[in-house]
Amino acid sequence: MLSLRLFLMILISLLCKEAMTQPAAGPWPQTCLAMSGVIVGFGLLGKIVAVLAVAPVAASTVAGTSSRRAAARRFEDLQGVVQWLWIMLLPVVMYFTRWVGMSRALAEQGHSQTLAILLTLAPTALVLMLWEWSAAEVDQFFATPRADGTLRLWLQRLRLGEVTHLVTAILPLVLIGVAIDLLRFTLPNLADATRAVLATGIGMGGALLVYPTLFSLIFSGRAMAEGAELRARVRRYCRQLGVAAVTPCLIPSDGRWCGAAVVGVIPGARQLWLGDGLLQRLTDRQIDMVILHELAHLRRHHFFWRLAVVAWAGSVPMAYWWYQSTATIGPTVASFLNLVVTVAAMVTLAVGLGWVGRLCELDADQKACEYALQTCCWATGKPSLVARELSNALEIASGGRESRWGGWLHPCLAQRQHQLRQRFGP
Repeated sequence: MLSLRLFLMILISLLCKEAMTQPAAGPWPQTCLAMSGVIVGFGLLGKIVAVLAVAPVAASTVAGTSSRRAAARRFEDLQGVVQWLWIMLLPVVMYFTRWVGMSRALAEQGHSQTLAILLTLAPTALVLMLWEWSAAEVDQFFATPRADGTLRLWLQRLRLGEVTHLVTAILPLVLIGVAIDLLRFTLPNLADATRAVLATGIGMGGALLVYPTLFSLIFSGRAMAEGAELRARVRRYCRQLGVAAVTPCLIPSDGRWCGAAVVGVIPGARQLWLGDGLLQRLTDRQIDMVILHELAHLRRHHFFWRLAVVAWAGSVPMAYWWYQSTATIGPTVASFLNLVVTVAAMVTLAVGLGWVGRLCELDADQKACEYALQTCCWATGKPSLVARELSNALEIASGGRESRWGGWLHPCLAQRQHQLRQRFGP
């Protein structure tokens, strides 16, 4: 799930590309060397954080499970501080290394827009990969037995962690860049505003179509066998709720991923992802509640709730591009308006997605309980039991790492449990 910190890293990188007209691009070897130094420096900072987190446990010969969990939580907190530091210093880094000048020069000189976007986001991607290596070393230190190897844990983290979330977020941008490059080559006389609008539509639509296949490959999802009991259960619930059938897929993670998600937008081709960690920790009743929660997202059309926010946020810059193509605006004013419109769209997107995401989760929780009362024989006439099973499932899935305020796209565990108790009883 895309975190607010990662969203801000992407947002600030793109704003730097759009807003910073100075400094001019320097020699590319010097620019790459300067940025490499900064990236390595932040990577070493992540390593220092890992050492500080595990040092008290490493020095103790009698450290128990609780001490190890506390050290792991301390590492996550310290790593979050490092990430916020990167967010705050990113404009300074992009400016003084002249990285933003190099990426802008590519776009302004008529070179590939796709390459310019990838270059703009490359520093964040590389820093995330170094931080994931430090996190993999912490995992290896706490692993019992220590047989996985740091490299394997690192690759697993890249597959299940922030780097994949980064790919999720930037894929539409990359496809928009590809569309702009293709339209510039095939229709060179097309107006810039028209090209931007067409490319945006092509990129967003292409991303929605590509996501299921791409992430099935990344997450190594395996469709459950036709005769599997869980697959039959999912199909039965889909049929009872009037939802187009979804294919349940197991996501292998050596028990590290306790998540569930519905992937895909085309009815009949959607997949229900279930982490192996989730299936290992939950009872059958709790798994029922998780499945019904995910199916509630489909039946309540929550995808379109989120899509409406994206469309609303994107309508402002597209309308401005059309206006810019028909009006006479000076370059200074146009540059300023571009920045204002971009910031307004991104803030609208961040706030809107966060608000709608939390609303969708609370709505899916409530509907999952209502559906369980209708479809599960063990739940008939027992609303408080249904709510309790879902509440326990949410608590187990969070792994004790739930923050007080929840996540950007998810309400906190306490708020979700309070709603369930209030609606269905203790």
